[in-house]
Amino acid sequence: MHRLVSALSVVLMALVFIAAHPGAQTSERLGSVTFPTSCAADLQKPFERAVSLLHSFVYEDAQAQFEDVFKKDPHCAIALWGEAMSIYYPLWFQPNAGTIQHGRELIEQARKVGAKTERERAYIEALATFYQGPDTDYEARTEAYAHAMENLATRYPEICGRSHWKGSSIARQNTTVLASQRASGGAKRLFMCTI
Repeated sequence: MHRLVSALSVVLMALVFIAAHPGAQTSERLGSVTFPTSCAADLQKPFERAVSLLHSFVYEDAQAQFEDVFKKDPHCAIALWGEAMSIYYPLWFQPNAGTIQHGRELIEQARKVGAKTERERAYIEALATFYQGPDTDYEARTEAYAHAMENLATRYPEICGRSHWKGSSIARQNTTVLASQRASGGAKRLFMCTI
């Protein structure tokens, strides 16, 4: 019995470590992602690898990859969107004020750089709804972002078929909000089309 308790304790500690250090899960067994960008052509594959890391919840590695893409192409505004996505860990914890500020700065920088396509601008503006003012509560942020992503998916329906955005914008604690989305028929679409 003592061995079983010890073994379970080790497993529990490992799970806590993984949850607290999401970047520690660096397996390169990533899925395939197609995410066309207006960035330099030689950076398309590294950008898509970063998105794959994001899909796999390997946020720190995704952030480093997006940073590298932007360093190599300082006109690639969508890479700044990727950096801002990479600091939002919806399955682990709510972002603190510093993270919100950093995300807002990345979005502002992306706006200044200027996305070259309407689709890239739409992704940046959708995420801007999450990183809005410092006094906005978490529920309001996630709700605004979920609605912005629903609008994005309506404007660009091909994003649902091309990618499997795992619904981080609806991975929130408030089941009442989720229930209202389900009642309106929006939750399934959001689950498949958002990040």
